[in-house]
Formats: sequence, structure tokens, C-alpha cells
Amino acid sequence: MKLAVRWMSLCLLLLSGLAGNFSPALAATELEVDYSQRVPLRIAYGQLRWGVAAAKGRVLGPNGKPIWAEYGADGNVVSEIGEAHGDPLENALVMSAYAYRTYVEAFKAVQAQYGQQSQVLSRSEYETITFKGPNDVILSKPALAQQTNSVVVRDPLTVYGAMSLVLHESPLDLNRLGNVSESDQSVLLAAQGWVVKVSAYNIGFRTAFYTPKGSTEHEEYNNYVWGKDTLNNFYLEEDQLWGPVMGLPITVFGNPEATSSDEEGRFAAFRTLGCDIPTFIEAKIRYSIFNPKGKFPGQYVYIDDWPADCFWVPECMSPPPIYGGGGIAGTFGYQSWLQECAGTVGGLYLMPPLKGIDHFSKSKIQLDVAFVTGSAMLRNPSGVIVNGEQTVYAYAPPLALPYSSGPHRVQDTMADFSNQGLLQTISAADFDNTDIYIFRTSNDQLIMSREGLAEKERTPMCGNCVDQNQGRINYHMIIRGPGSDRNSITRKLPDLRFENFQAAVNVNPALRGYKADHLRIGEQIKVVLVNRATGYIGTGIG
Repeated sequence: MKLAVRWMSLCLLLLSGLAGNFSPALAATELEVDYSQRVPLRIAYGQLRWGVAAAKGRVLGPNGKPIWAEYGADGNVVSEIGEAHGDPLENALVMSAYAYRTYVEAFKAVQAQYGQQSQVLSRSEYETITFKGPNDVILSKPALAQQTNSVVVRDPLTVYGAMSLVLHESPLDLNRLGNVSESDQSVLLAAQGWVVKVSAYNIGFRTAFYTPKGSTEHEEYNNYVWGKDTLNNFYLEEDQLWGPVMGLPITVFGNPEATSSDEEGRFAAFRTLGCDIPTFIEAKIRYSIFNPKGKFPGQYVYIDDWPADCFWVPECMSPPPIYGGGGIAGTFGYQSWLQECAGTVGGLYLMPPLKGIDHFSKSKIQLDVAFVTGSAMLRNPSGVIVNGEQTVYAYAPPLALPYSSGPHRVQDTMADFSNQGLLQTISAADFDNTDIYIFRTSNDQLIMSREGLAEKERTPMCGNCVDQNQGRINYHMIIRGPGSDRNSITRKLPDLRFENFQAAVNVNPALRGYKADHLRIGEQIKVVLVNRATGYIGTGIG
């Protein structure tokens, strides 16, 4: 099974703060309010709200490079390893401890078989040496795989005929092997393949929605209280966003004119409904899917409520008290004011700017979501397997040889070294019996799995393939992070709430809940497809 995989992670913030908006959750005693700016609005429409669209991204160090760190099972940083700047952390890669031990065992098996008739060379040594076989014949050198750092070659004097010079390739530095135990999870390798760090935890880059000003000195930041999984307390002019999103389509219900974010992720939203009428802001994240015949990309919709920001003020009492601003006393004061001024003429009042907090967001759209899309085909060495009414396997009986009389036993059939029992056609029911597994490559942890294909993923029923007879799968799965629960859609539909959604899509129980080592932006994943009916397996990394 041939497999292609692609995954994207996008976390979106809609940050809105308007001079003239007021949050009743804040106590009036904590704020300096300029009452002189209260003006009655006789026209109940037209209001502007500034915002910023940002993705959850990698936290950068002083040199502008991402920071390697160890993560615990709760998703918190156990310790920082260092910034990926200069040797050995620049261009380093992370590998599961199990994969590292497997590479070492494969190397030792070659050593045990060939012993003194083999030699370990670095990639640069292999590419610069000219190998001479018997009679000083120059031997051809097979090209190495891109990820190869070390190679095991035969003794050139033992290479004859079609024998290959290369016995083994490895991404490790086989001359500097590290000690990796069964209890370790991740290994950080330098670009040359030698071990930089072995960890009993998961190794990855630090990520966050934002970090506050002076964050590296803040205990709150080091413990990931601020900015890791939420945009709460984000301050527009001072805090550092790590992934501003440009060109994000944003609309306001009731306003036919859409807007979009600029290169810094900032935008302005305008509503035409009365400011005393609640509405909502909608952001649409579009992503590519493997669908050769598809007309539209995938789409994820995020809704954020925009509550009423003004109210009717009778002329008998102007300016009105801050409703709710002073806690319980302020709330009762506002109710008393309404009773005393009932029936009088007045106008709509917009709350004034609050000095010192007018850059804080009242409205946040946080899209903490990853999309895994890919294409896979059932195929044999001879080509792609086709769909059929039934599942059929190819078999050719051996060719019988002529009978030979005589005292000696002779061969009854001709020797046949061709493949037998390969799949020729597959039925729709057997094709549907394909499971999908997603792993993180840093520690081989299962992220999520799904048994069977969705109706729209199998062809030709969904029309997603080039040839209607091809056994092709165009799959797509969504992985949500804890920040996605701020979406108004998920808050209003219990089945879509984070923990319920995780259970429904079969996320690994170890990764369920808000306090877990969730998949981070930029992580490498491995997708494995298994057709249970036939045993065909495909693997892709992206």
C-alpha cells in the first residue's frame, strides 16, 4: 500500500478590543473610567471592533530559533534543552528511543555476520573514497539515502560480480553510539547522527499562543500558565504572538462585507446590527485535502459570540451607573436606576474606553486544531489493485513437466519463483475494512486511531479518485487541542466538547483531557493504514 500524508496545524485567535466597550466582570474600583466620553447614540447601528488572528506557534529564543524541551505526560515542560542555534542543536532531529534501539540492533546484526570483512564509514568518508576490488578494479558506489549518516561496506577485495559494496545504511553515527535504555522515550540527535540528549520524557519544541513581555523571567510562563493553551490575558501592544495569520476570512453576522487579517494578523470587524443586539463573528479555516476531483477545500468554522455593547439610557439620569461594574452593589444600583427612570425618553449609550485595559481582548477565537489529510492506494509490484464485485487473489498452478519413465525420480513441475496469492481485485466491503493509526515519531506514542473508512473516503463511491476502478483512499482526520473548546459551536453542543469529542474519535486515553501532552505544531507524525481483510499495510511520514 502506497501512502502519502500531510498534516497542518492552525490555532486562531480573534482578539477584539474597542475603545468604548466595557467588561462588566471587572470591578469599577480597579479601573479609571472617563465618564465625560459617554455620549447618547440616537442611531442604533454601526460598531467597529479591532482584532488579531494568530496561530499557536513555536516559541523562539534570543537568536530567533525554536527551543528544544522535555515534556511530561501532563504537557508541561520538565526542562529546557536549549535553543536550536549552532552545534549541536541546530538542524537536530528527534527520534523515538525504540527506533534508535532498533537501528542499533540492525547494525549489530550486520557486524555479527560480516565481522572483519566489513568497515564502518561516515557519509563523507564513503563519498570521497575510491574503492578498488580484486585486480584493482574500481567498484561502483551505490547512492545513499538522504537520511544516511553512516554506512557499512564490505571489504573491497571480497566484492565480486553483482555483489553490492554497501551492506548497511543508518541515520545514526555508528562510530558514536549512545546508551539508550528501555525506560527512555525520546532521543535528540545532532545533524550528524550522534546523541545529544536521551530522555525518559517526550522531546519537542516549545509552543504557545503567546508569551507575555519579559516572559523568560516569569515563573508563570515557565510553568506554562500564560499563553500555552489559551489567549487569556493577552495584551495587544506588549505580548509576543508566535503565529500571526494573514488573509484569514472573517465575517460578522448581519454584515455582508467580509474582512481579513493583515500580515501582522490584525483586522477590523464592523457590525451593522444595533449595538444593543448580540451577534457573532465567524472565522473560516480552509485546508487542502487529497481529492483530485474535489471542487472545494476542507473547512473548519469557528464562531465567537459578540454580545451587546450598549444599552438604552433614560434622560432622567445621565450618565447611568456602571451596570455590574461594582459587583453586587453596582448591579443593584443599576436595577434601581431602571425602575426610577422607566418610561422616560433617552438614547443608546456606548460604554467609554477603560484606561489601561483598552488593548485587552474581550472576544477571542482560538482555533487549536490540526488536520491530517492523505492519499493511499492498494497496489502490488505490478500496479494498483482495482475495485471489484469480489475480493480475488491471483494464483497460477505450477507447470507440470512431462512424465519420464525410468529408475530415477525426476522433477514433476517446473520451478516457479513468481509471486503467488497477490490481491487482484477487492470488494467494497473488504476495502472499507481499513483502519487508520496516527503516531508521533518523537516517542512512537499513538495519537488516535479509527476502525474502518468513512463513506466519503472510499472510491469510487465518493468520486475522489482519478480512475473509478482504482483502489484509492483519500482520508482526512481532525485532531483538536484543548484550546478549541472556546468555539461557541462546541460549547453549545455537548457532543463536540473537547473530552467528548476525543472519546468519539478514539484519541489515545493517555492524551484525553486538558492536562496532557497534546500534539504540538510542527511535530512529525506517522500514519499507518491496515486493510484487515487482506493484510496489506501502508506507512507514511509527514
